Order: sequence, then C-alpha cells, then structure tokens
Amino acid sequence: MAVAFSFGEKFVGPGDEVLISWMEHHSNIIPWQMLCDRKKAHLKVFPFKSNGEMDIEKYIASFSDKTRIVAFTHVSNTLGTINPAKEMVGYAHKHGVLCSLMEHRLFSTVMWT
Repeated sequence: MAVAFSFGEKFVGPGDEVLISWMEHHSNIIPWQMLCDRKKAHLKVFPFKSNGEMDIEKYIASFSDKTRIVAFTHVSNTLGTINPAKEMVGYAHKHGVLCSLMEHRLFSTVMWT
C-alpha cells in the first residue's frame, strides 16, 4: 500500500497506466485501484495461464508508452506459483517502467518446498 501512496503519487498521472496481474492478493489490488481513481489513471490487468503460470506474452503485450508502474506478486498465495520476477522486472526496467514486487510469500514458500 505504501508504494502506491509514495511512488504512485510521484510517477503516475492522468491517463497513465498501472499494470497488475490477475493473481494478485486483494492487498495488492485495492491500493492501485485507489491510486488510479485519485490520479485519473488506468488500471490494466494481465492474465495468467490456465495452469497457473504467468503469461509472459500477455504481460509484455500489456505494456504501452503510458505504462508507469507494474505491481505483481513473486509468489501467489492462492496458486503457489513462483513467478519469473527477474524476467518480468528486467522487461519493465528495459522500458523505463518501475516495479513493485510483492515478496512477502517468497520466504515461506521456498523454505518449506
């Protein structure tokens, strides 16, 4: 939530886009919805595959010249999917887009699997 109220306020303006995935926890959806409402920006959601893996092709296709921030979970707390964060962040940074990566589930998932 703090990222949406700090980086979001500074880097997102009217007409800009924030990308999130369909596998996000509620706590990583609402702050971005609120930011987009306040800033008159657009919240875009990219899907995951039917097997629970992130759809990288659709992730990449979701970017535009108005994309400012991408927010996604590294490990889904509902699916258990470990997303290819290095690849996803790398693509975003290559296009000048900031990333907010939810890491809170990574330690417990990796430690116990």
